[in-house]
Amino acid sequence: MRLSWARFHEEPSPGGEALLAANRLGSATKKRQAEFLAGRVLTCEAFGIADLPRGGAGAPLWPAGITGALSHSKGCIAALAGPDTRRLGLDLEALLPEPSLGPLIARALTSAERRRLLGMPPPQQARRMTLIFSAKETVYKALAGEAGGGLEFQAVCLIGCSDGLRGRWIMQLTRRVASGLPEGGCLKGWFVWHDNMVLTCLDMPGGPLTPQPPAPESAP
Repeated sequence: MRLSWARFHEEPSPGGEALLAANRLGSATKKRQAEFLAGRVLTCEAFGIADLPRGGAGAPLWPAGITGALSHSKGCIAALAGPDTRRLGLDLEALLPEPSLGPLIARALTSAERRRLLGMPPPQQARRMTLIFSAKETVYKALAGEAGGGLEFQAVCLIGCSDGLRGRWIMQLTRRVASGLPEGGCLKGWFVWHDNMVLTCLDMPGGPLTPQPPAPESAP
């Protein structure tokens, strides 16, 4: 697995009009165009992938034998790629503003996650919610091909997470998602905070996951 990241200007660089048109982004916002072009420049320079078109749902169509993920936030972009025998995912997420937490907590968290989050001091809730949301996005990208795009936020639950600016997290499937992805299967990744932005990443071998018992309510 190879990981790379860069900063970019949220205005599209000149000369990318044909590429944008070919990927149905000719009439997209300038910000969306800049994000797309930055991702293609990064994957070309970091991984030597010169052609990375969008699929029907907007996700990258990686070359044969390769899988990976892209994410962008606040003028930063990250990408990773590796053999398609692995489950790879990543997400960049800026610290969520406190006014947005309530609706997101209701929509994205399981009941167990909500109880644990709301038991934290308020200053910690925004950082933990941002990390949970980012880790779920990472899991969804890693499992998108196997799950057929039908994975909702509450299909995974955070059952373990380090404190501090960097560490590891564990997500557990709350239902059977697909063959080889049973209820109770666990996915393990890592995170790092920098300038009020978190990067979460997952890199695991493919193959069936082994179901694990549900985490106790006291899990972080």
